[in-house]
Amino acid sequence: MQGKSLGIKRHIITDFLDLLQVIIVTTANITDRNGAIEATTKNITLLSMVKSIMVRAFICMDRKM
Repeated sequence: MQGKSLGIKRHIITDFLDLLQVIIVTTANITDRNGAIEATTKNITLLSMVKSIMVRAFICMDRKM
């Protein structure tokens, strides 16, 4: 399966105090952009009072050798 990405991604939304608001888990082939869109649209009622969104990306890879 060369060239294919296996695994999962976690898309996390926190408030300005870094308190968890939303988390979704997707397959690894979902882009970060699409994961963020999915996380916000699926939880729009929870995020109804949000006035602005700041995006930061963290990449953490666990490789077993």
